Amino acid sequence: MRHSLGSLTSSVLVCVCCARVQPLSASDLSALTARVQSERSLPTDASSTANLQSLLKGFDYYQSLQREDGHRPGDYGGPMFLMPGLLITLYVTGADADLTPQQRSEMIRYLWNHQSPDGGWGLHIEEPCTMFGTVLTYISLRILGVAADEPKLQRAKAFIHSHGGAMATPSWGKFWLCVLGVYEW
Repeated sequence: MRHSLGSLTSSVLVCVCCARVQPLSASDLSALTARVQSERSLPTDASSTANLQSLLKGFDYYQSLQREDGHRPGDYGGPMFLMPGLLITLYVTGADADLTPQQRSEMIRYLWNHQSPDGGWGLHIEEPCTMFGTVLTYISLRILGVAADEPKLQRAKAFIHSHGGAMATPSWGKFWLCVLGVYEW
């Protein structure tokens, strides 16, 4: 029977790797490798061992990035459709009140930095404007407290109106409008 790293379940690796607080030393890595190979009946040849150690080092690296509150900071810049879902969910559950002024300010700054000259936003920072991106970002900025008469927001509103209004957003945009209670299910 041929064994591979694919036979390791993620739960085994997570339990093994995340139970530690300190980074893996060379001796810890060797001991952990031998333990996983033994418990999972994995081959111990040099190539298989190197592959397993690479996997364990990867888990160790990403564990080192995790902060005490559980998040892993890092740049996930690009997709413009993730923040609106978070903000709308926070808003409808009332948890948006938990956002600090600094968090709100940084979110607003990020969104403004990616507004296109025509007033809209795309699904991605490098994509042309779409109704979906613009409608959801407009809503996000309003949830974050940006006044409707803010000139940059007025440009976004003009983009939306010139492209058929918010109802011209695709189905996922309509879904979020329904969640907000401004569009019928």
